[in-house]
Amino acid sequence: MSHRHTVKTSITDLDIAKAALDSAALAYNVSGSTLNLTSGDYKGTTIDTKTGTITSGDSDYTKITASQVGVLRQHYSVALHRAELINQGGYVESQTTENISGSNCVVMICRTA
Repeated sequence: MSHRHTVKTSITDLDIAKAALDSAALAYNVSGSTLNLTSGDYKGTTIDTKTGTITSGDSDYTKITASQVGVLRQHYSVALHRAELINQGGYVESQTTENISGSNCVVMICRTA
């Protein structure tokens, strides 16, 4: 039986945020509960895991777009789902990105033990 699961994400778990940034191949530094991104268009962007907010940096840097913020949240959502699945003894069998109703969506086929 298929299930669709939609999540609106606030980035609040430091370890999962780091896993998401690693999977997105984005460089960052950690300062307490804040991740400071140092890669390309994201340079100067901060993620505050205490508040869950993303700030695009000062005016000397290219400000990230809403779409780019969405990409960060999507990577975080995938990492969060993977972590929760592993905690339940499951695993991701496959993962693809599909256009569903005009939105790029990550589709994960998961199995539980």
